[in-house]
Amino acid sequence: MGSRQHRRPLSGGSGVNGSAGSGGYSTGSVASRDGTVIGYRHVGQGPGIIAVHGGMQAAQNLMKLAHALADSFTVHLPDRRGGGLSGPPGSHYSLATEREDLSALAQATGAHNIFGLSPGAIIALQAPLVLPAIRKPPSTSLPSARDCSKSPGTRPNLPGAQ
Repeated sequence: MGSRQHRRPLSGGSGVNGSAGSGGYSTGSVASRDGTVIGYRHVGQGPGIIAVHGGMQAAQNLMKLAHALADSFTVHLPDRRGGGLSGPPGSHYSLATEREDLSALAQATGAHNIFGLSPGAIIALQAPLVLPAIRKPPSTSLPSARDCSKSPGTRPNLPGAQ
């Protein structure tokens, strides 16, 4: 089954970790391969990025992050199966169905970038291996324990830090 897209603008709304901000957000939905509706929120303008929430959460948990990125990116926040705007997990729920959901969303929105939090990070790291439309998530560079212990009371030398 192909994906279909529906967008409905909302005037505001609020997330669990912050408000939707003055720009609000819109919602949409796509049909995954098995026909399950995958609902999502989106905000911003620019290249698309899909932000996948963690377990026991929903898309609104990442709204504060989405609004922080909204000047540079169009952030798509899908509700994973079983929560929010999306349908139930179904009897054949697996990492493969999570990939199919992301594939439908990427096709409908044109987004190629992905970010994930907690279990969403597992999906975000695995998706580019089998979905050509999704790019590998950016790697992070964290300071080592040795860097943090060199000068107590000072900040470690992080890339891009001033």
